[in-house]
Amino acid sequence: MRKLVSLFFVLALLASCAEEQSTATKTYKGNFLLFEDNAVLEVNEVMYTVTNDAMTQELATKAANWQKTPYDMVPVTLEAVVKAKPANAEGWDSILTIKKIVEVSPTAVGPDIEIEETKQ
Repeated sequence: MRKLVSLFFVLALLASCAEEQSTATKTYKGNFLLFEDNAVLEVNEVMYTVTNDAMTQELATKAANWQKTPYDMVPVTLEAVVKAKPANAEGWDSILTIKKIVEVSPTAVGPDIEIEETKQ
């Protein structure tokens, strides 16, 4: 009986630790894009699906000031929570939920890639 209670206690402790990790807010600095109803954040070549909620809409409004075209990604710094995507959901492997918009910047994050047109 004692072993059973000890085992239950250890499992409960592990489960509570797992829940704490999944709700931890971290700072993410990357490139944001909202196109139609799909929002993404690219951080160091890793893509996150962004939950489409009021915070995402607020970020999209701020980011629109820096976009030249609807397809331009805008550098942002966010505090957010990341969770794994449910098995039956569409999108990237991780879902990011914005908790706080720290900064929206006109300066690109990471190297720019320029495509030169050549005549042949």
